[in-house]
Amino acid sequence: MNIMFFAVTESASGISALGINLKGLAFQIIAFAIVLWILNKFAIRRILIILDQRKEELQKGLDEAAQATKTLEQAMSKADKIIAEAQSEADEILSGAHGEASQLLKTIEDKANLRAENIITEARNQLSRDIEKARVELVAETSKLVVKVASVFIGEKLTFEKDMKEIEKQIKESAK
Repeated sequence: MNIMFFAVTESASGISALGINLKGLAFQIIAFAIVLWILNKFAIRRILIILDQRKEELQKGLDEAAQATKTLEQAMSKADKIIAEAQSEADEILSGAHGEASQLLKTIEDKANLRAENIITEARNQLSRDIEKARVELVAETSKLVVKVASVFIGEKLTFEKDMKEIEKQIKESAK
């Protein structure tokens, strides 16, 4: 067993007093510098280049996303405008259709009223013709009855009461 004892002497000064070996420290600094140079030459520069490329790709992706968002907003705005125009056009068509329908309804009502008036006028004319025909027939029938009654009474004395009885009798017979 090798046990080393470090003894601190009163004559040690500076860095040696702290227990640091100056040669070892210089060797470690030189070795660290070499390792740092090698890492910088082969690893760190490549890592930085890759990080820069990724940063550029990310920035490009963000720019493309911003452009896509802007394009989407423009498309949405254009779609809203098209929908508003279509709605306006549909409202105009609907309004025109309502106007045409009410005009058509008015025309139909006017034609129906005219037709009804024509039917009423024709019915009145027919009624007038029928009344006139009935008058003519009534006059003819009355004349026939008067002639018949007169022929019956020509030989007899004419009185009002006999005339009325005979007229009623003849009317009853002709009604059968």
